[in-house]
Amino acid sequence: MPRAIPVPVRHMLVTQIAAGHPIAAVAEAAGLSFWTVRTFWRRYRDGGAEALTPDYANCGRRGVQGSQLIARAACTLRRRHPGWGADLIRALLVDRYPDEPMPHVRTLRRWFAARGLTRPTPPPRPPAPPRAREPHQTWQVDAKEQVPLADGTRASWLSATDEATGAALPPVVFPPRLLESGGADGGAGGAAAGLRRVGAARPGARR
Repeated sequence: MPRAIPVPVRHMLVTQIAAGHPIAAVAEAAGLSFWTVRTFWRRYRDGGAEALTPDYANCGRRGVQGSQLIARAACTLRRRHPGWGADLIRALLVDRYPDEPMPHVRTLRRWFAARGLTRPTPPPRPPAPPRAREPHQTWQVDAKEQVPLADGTRASWLSATDEATGAALPPVVFPPRLLESGGADGGAGGAAAGLRRVGAARPGARR
């Protein structure tokens, strides 16, 4: 919405028109439209200098435009069911109050916003990590479990794909089975061959 033209400028415009200058010439010199200047002149001609004051009190909507019953019912449903959208609430109101004038969905949303009944905007999602550009930089591993086969059995496998090149390793298909425990007592199993036991850190060399 454009900014209102200051009252002193309005007085200057109507003063020039009252002095005999054409409205079109006054509007062109002021850089305004002909219709805007003519509106100022008519307001001054019919109501005097006081009529040139902007009518800020008449701007915007005043309260609820429409049925107060529907407004109360819609906001009540929204408070009791915050997850319901304006479309669903309007459909319920149409079924419950068939004889009442029903506002548009956008009107219901304005009512909800004016009463603080709108859901907060979710935070933006974090940006996706950059895609790998070099081979073997990133491998995508996806587990396929309990996939039904044509003979009625099920199979599982792991698929590994290089993100940069799209190359895939041939998967090894195996039947579903329970995970095995590490040791006989349910604890961790022994270390694999070739691995040394982890011990205390060695003291650093003195310089």
